[in-house]
Amino acid sequence: MLKLKNDTAKILKRLNIIASIFILVLSYFFVCTKLFAKESLTEVLAYLSHLPNQTLIIPLLILLSLMLLNWSLEAVKWKFLMKKVLSLSFFRSLQSTWLGVCVGFIFPNRTGDFIGRGFSLPQGYALKGSIATFVGNFAQGIITLLMGMVGAMFYFFKGHVYQSHVMGGIVFLTLLLILIVFSLWAYFKITSFTKFLQRFNYKWIENLVEKLQFLNEYSVQELLRILFLSWVRYLVFLFQLYWSIHIFSGSNDMLIVMLLGNFYFLLTTIIPTWVLSEVGVRSSVAILIFGQMNTAWWSLGLENLFVVASTIVLWLVNVVIPAIIGSFSVFRLKIFR
Repeated sequence: MLKLKNDTAKILKRLNIIASIFILVLSYFFVCTKLFAKESLTEVLAYLSHLPNQTLIIPLLILLSLMLLNWSLEAVKWKFLMKKVLSLSFFRSLQSTWLGVCVGFIFPNRTGDFIGRGFSLPQGYALKGSIATFVGNFAQGIITLLMGMVGAMFYFFKGHVYQSHVMGGIVFLTLLLILIVFSLWAYFKITSFTKFLQRFNYKWIENLVEKLQFLNEYSVQELLRILFLSWVRYLVFLFQLYWSIHIFSGSNDMLIVMLLGNFYFLLTTIIPTWVLSEVGVRSSVAILIFGQMNTAWWSLGLENLFVVASTIVLWLVNVVIPAIIGSFSVFRLKIFR
C-alpha cells in the first residue's frame, strides 16, 4: 500500500511538471506572438521615430511603479478574501496573483487567473482559492461598470464629436444600468449562494456546499471593503492610462483622458477577447475613443499612432511583465492532486 501511494505521488508529480512546462511554453508563445508581431513593432517604432530627443526613462519608471502599486493592491485584496480559509503572506499572495496573470494568457479574457491562483495553493484549497479569486474579480468588474457608466455618459452626451450617437447612448446606458443593478444584487447576495445550492439534493453538490461555506462568513462591511480596494486599484489603473497617453502625446488633459478612459476600460472588459486578438481589440477601441483628441500629432498625420503606442506600452507594462514574473513560479502549480 505504501509503495502504491509513493508510485501515485511520483506520477502526479510528473504530470504536474508536464502541465507546468506546457503552460509555460504556451504562455511565452502567446506573449512572443504579440510582442514581436510585425504590425505592433512597426507602429511603435514608427511613432518613436517622431518623438523629440528626450529621455523616456523616468516616465516609464513611473509607469512601472504604478504597475507594482496596481498589482500590490490586487494582492492585498486577494489576501483579505483568502483569510477566511487560509492565511497568506503579502509576498505569497502577490506571487500567486502574478502566476494567475501568466496562466491567464492561455484562456479567453485571461480567465485562467482562477486556475493560476487556486492551484498554487496547498491541497484542499484550490477550489476555495479560485472562488475567492472570482469574488475579487467580480468586485473589480462592478467598479469597472460603475465608472464605465460615468465615462459612457460623458462620451455620448458631452463629447461634441459623439453627439450624433445620443439615441444609441441612451439605449446603451439603460442596458448598462440594468447590468449594474443586477451585478450589485448578485455581489451582496453571494453569501446566500450556498443556501441556493442546498436546494439540490445531490451528493456532489453537498460536497461543493461544504467547501464553499466560507462564503457565508463575508459580512456586508467586508464586501464593501473589497469594493473599495477594487476602486482604489481602478484609479491607479486609470492614472496609468492617462500617464501612458501623456508620455506619447504630451496631452495634459487629465480630466478628459480619465473620463474617456472609463469608457475605454468598460468596452475592453465586456468585449470577449483571446490573447492573440487582445492587443488589436484594445488598440481599435482606444482609437475609437481617443483618436479624436486634439494633439500635436494631428499635424503630422499621426493622430491614431500615439493611441496605438500608448495602448501597447500599457499592455506590456500591466500584463506582459507581470506574466513573465509569474512564469518563474509556474512549477508551484499542482493541477493533478
